[in-house]
Parts: sequence; C-alpha cells; structure tokens
Amino acid sequence: MVESAVGNTIIVSGDLETILMASPDANDNVTGEVRFLPKLELSREGFIFIAEGDFRADEFSNGSIDRLNDQADRWAIGVRELYAGYGGEWFSAKVGRQIFDWSVTDTVSPSDMLTPFDLTRPIDRERMAVPAMAIKIGDDSRFLEAVTISKVTPSRLPQGNWDLFTDLPAEVSVADQEESSKAQFAVRGKYLAGDWDLGLILYDGVGFSPNARLEMNPFGMQLVPFYDELQAGVFSVAKELFGSIVRAEVGYFDHEIGDDFWSYAVSVDRELPNLFRDTDHLYLLIQYSDQVVDNHGSSPDGWVDFRRVFDNSITAKINYSPSDMDVWLFGAEVAHALDDQAGYAKFFVTWKNYNWEKISIEIETGLNFFWGDKDSFWGNYQKEGNSPTAFVLLKFSF
Repeated sequence: MVESAVGNTIIVSGDLETILMASPDANDNVTGEVRFLPKLELSREGFIFIAEGDFRADEFSNGSIDRLNDQADRWAIGVRELYAGYGGEWFSAKVGRQIFDWSVTDTVSPSDMLTPFDLTRPIDRERMAVPAMAIKIGDDSRFLEAVTISKVTPSRLPQGNWDLFTDLPAEVSVADQEESSKAQFAVRGKYLAGDWDLGLILYDGVGFSPNARLEMNPFGMQLVPFYDELQAGVFSVAKELFGSIVRAEVGYFDHEIGDDFWSYAVSVDRELPNLFRDTDHLYLLIQYSDQVVDNHGSSPDGWVDFRRVFDNSITAKINYSPSDMDVWLFGAEVAHALDDQAGYAKFFVTWKNYNWEKISIEIETGLNFFWGDKDSFWGNYQKEGNSPTAFVLLKFSF
C-alpha cells in the first residue's frame, strides 16, 4: 500500500494460481490452469477505483486457446472487475463490472439472482462479474440497495460435456442463442432487528436457466435457445440459536415460458473452538434445499436448469484446523440430490504460510468425486470409469 502526500491511497495486490487435475480413467487424464489476477485499488476521500485483470491459460475446455479466446469462451486476457464508485457513511454508488454476492444460505441461495457462475470447476464454482450500476443507502444493519444490469452474462460450462441436442430429429437444426434486450433490475433491503437478520429481494429480468423454442424457416425447423424473462421475490432470515447460526430463504420465481416455482433453503452452521486443544476449531454446516412447482411451463426435454440442480438436496461441510492461525485446514464438502441420486464430494487438505513479509503461499490438494446418471447435472461431470479426480492447487498472493 502507498499513501501519497495529497491523500491518495494506492494498493497493488494480486494472486498467481496454478492448478493440476488428474483422473486415471479419463482420455484427457491431466488438465491444468495457470492464472494471474493483478489488482489495483485507488481511493481518495471516499472515491474508489478498482481494476482487476484476469490472465489465464487452461486446458479445461478441450485443451487449446484460440487467439485470445478458448473454446469455452474463457478469455485468456480479460478483466475480472473494473468499476468506480463513491462510499460514504450512509450512501455508496458503483458503476462498472462488479461481482455481487447476495447469498444468505450456503452453496445454493434463492437470493443469489444477479451473479452468473464459472462452472468449469463446479465444486469451486466462481462468481463472474457483470456490467452494472449499484446504489446503496444505509449502513450494515439496515440498508436499501438497487442494482441495474444492462447486459446478460451467461454462466460458463466445460466445452464438450453438455450435448443437449442429441435427441433432436435430423431435420431440426440448432440456432445461435438469442441476445437478451431486457435489462435486469433488483432491489435488496436488509433490516437487523435485535439478533434477527431480515432480508427481502425483488428482481425483474431474465433467468439464467436455458430455454428454447422451435421455429420454422425457409431451411426447415430450428431450435432457438433464448433467455426466459423472470420476476422473482425472495425473503430471508438469519438468527443465532443455541450457539448455531440458522439461515432460511424462500422465494417465488415467475418465468414467462418456463416453470413457476417456490424455492427454499434452510441451513444450520456452527463454529466449535477449543475442541481437542486450546487453539483448534471445527466448523460444521448442514443444509437442505428444495422447490415446489406452482405452474409447469415448457422447455425442451433434457435441458438442465442450472439454478435448480440442488432441488431436494442435502449439503454438508466440515472444516477442521488444529491452530487458530489456520496454517493447516482439513475439510470435506458433500452434496447429494435425492431425486436424481446424483451429487459431488470434495475432500481436501490446505496449508497456508502467512509468515513472509509481502507474499503468502497456499497449497491445497485433495480428491473430487461426482456421481449420477449422465442426464443429470452432476453426472455430466463424471470422468470415464467414475474415477475420482485428484487436484493440486498452488497459490501465491501479494
């Protein structure tokens, strides 16, 4: 961090990540990614400017980068976040590419409607930035926030794993996905009443789930993918009970063409310090999520709604660190969809070194498992032979 004589604050930081993943039974049994995320932060008297680059070379999407862009539209040279803003005690505003996290429950959250995900590594799903303007009035205990997004940003999937058109008749072709001209708008309110954390979100825009319609043109029938218009409202509550944090969300999603449904999630998480020794701590979480369809809409058979893959699902997490410095971390994460009998599991060990003056290092290794039929969301990520995927992540931060 550098602070100039005129009161400007300049912070330069970043991450350099390398990950290798190996599955013994897969044809492309070793894949990898190298990624550099430099970040610049400028601030002066409440005004801020954030710029974060994204430079990557990866083999997750069939192995090659074509010019600046690989086959899964993962830019080799790009921008992760780029925005300017102003923040005061009771007012803040931001304009530019931003990442939003409105989730209340863990992993899957009905409130999380603004953010597309990079699902190339689905267990480590990453939020993506969207071009937006956001205004927030209030403080952390009670506020009102409004966001408008001018352009739809689709979630990213691995190239080649998703063939949604195999059952189409030979005479039906697939058109390019239509661009959405409808802007997205959302309002979020939060109120802290004692130890009750209450929230409400209203959303008008498009859904992230795919849909399509059949059209006749001079060359025959075409399947045309499109964005389905969506209006939604979500209520959330979080409260501490008997040393645990209980979180719950319920929302109604009204699509123009697709299903109209209620979605809900309930979770309990707890931190247990000094369990086996004075400096250790254990974190536990269990969550259930499901939906109730109010009105069945139309969509092609076999299409996966990526926002509903945790329906009738149980998710559990456990992390244990023998030291309050979190140098070593042992953890597991499991999610299982009861209807599809599909899901994933991750078991990992992490070592972190914070002792260096300007650079920290993190090494994580473990195993990822996927199971389920190939027509299920999680089953599509299975490698040949249902073998686990081993991974090693090396991360430098400055």
